[in-house]
Amino acid sequence: MPPEAVIPLHLADVIYPASHPLAGQTGVVLGFAVRSGDDVVLVDTGVGFGDAWIDDNYKPTRREVREALVAAGFDPTAVRTIVNSHLHFDHCGQNRAFPDVPIVVQRAELDAARGEGKPIQDWIDFPGATYRVVDGDTEVADGISVLATPGHTAGPPVSDGPDRRRSGVDRRPGRAGRTIVRDRRARSEPHASA
Repeated sequence: MPPEAVIPLHLADVIYPASHPLAGQTGVVLGFAVRSGDDVVLVDTGVGFGDAWIDDNYKPTRREVREALVAAGFDPTAVRTIVNSHLHFDHCGQNRAFPDVPIVVQRAELDAARGEGKPIQDWIDFPGATYRVVDGDTEVADGISVLATPGHTAGPPVSDGPDRRRSGVDRRPGRAGRTIVRDRRARSEPHASA
């Protein structure tokens, strides 16, 4: 997969609250659009709208995911699959912008997110939410697979291809819960982009 097949999408900025190890600093929230033929696999959808606790504590400056896709040259109607690296507010908040599009998520992650007292329940279970629940590694599109990488949360996946060559995105190198996009058809040296 050529590097231009994986495009970062700047979906939000947040200011970390006092309780966070990065208190007061600004964090960037990214998603990624991955070309798969004429279709798009969307990895994470950013921060959603309408949660007062998140607004008060993280002060997000959001960008609508559909607008971010258009700005990057993608047709939002071409999104055929969403992969949520995990179900925290800054990764799954705009899933509802794509009703009936399958959302790939690890079973352990979905179970944990549906637990009692989770603040973003309506961002997870909304009309048209269609989950493709997986246990471990699975292919999500031609040449694009997810691998289970628990650690940061109960079950975040890594997007990968069978040859294990990195040819796309490594969002948090060396940390559990990172998202890596790989293509089994890759024939050149690995390419990583931020």
